[in-house]
Amino acid sequence: MSPFATLASLALWAANALAVEDLLQQIDGTYETPSQCTTVTSEGHEPCSPKLRDRLRITRVDERTASFELYSVQINGHQCEIDGVAELQDDSLIYLDPDTKDPGQGLRIKITSSALVLSYLKPLTGPGQPPFCGMRARVDRLSFPRRARTEQPLTTGRYEFQHRFGKRNTGGFQASSSSSTLMAITSCLLTRIQTMSFRSASWMKAF
Repeated sequence: MSPFATLASLALWAANALAVEDLLQQIDGTYETPSQCTTVTSEGHEPCSPKLRDRLRITRVDERTASFELYSVQINGHQCEIDGVAELQDDSLIYLDPDTKDPGQGLRIKITSSALVLSYLKPLTGPGQPPFCGMRARVDRLSFPRRARTEQPLTTGRYEFQHRFGKRNTGGFQASSSSSTLMAITSCLLTRIQTMSFRSASWMKAF
């Protein structure tokens, strides 16, 4: 290989490495969106408290990897929680679940110009609890707009991540929820019960 070709190859390698590094630096931060939490009532799905938030934290480790922490609360308070270290492959961060019974299953965080879009590495087939989530929650319902990014660490909410709580909770409304989210969900449920009681009383008076 000629000296010119060698220099060209080195320049191309350096440019690619810089682009990768820049991409991970660009997405490093915390993303927060309104939660998709709903409660199931006789009238269908109704939204929980607007105070509930879904959160994704991306932290650049090096030019090829980033750690991530995800929390989402969805139908009837069922939650998704996952954290780990993902590898950048093309336009996505790829995380392989080391504890799965389904080899090759994991999480993809696709990086687009407008959002971070989450999906499973393998399609979900048949009944059963989705990976990383409670029965009524799924990772592949989630996306986080890049405009929602902040460099501030996560400090509030149900899930202040494992360094704070030290355990997962992917079921429904359970006692391991933090007080802020649990109070918001409880308030939401009480409002639903009061509304149903009022309607029941009004119906009885009609007779």
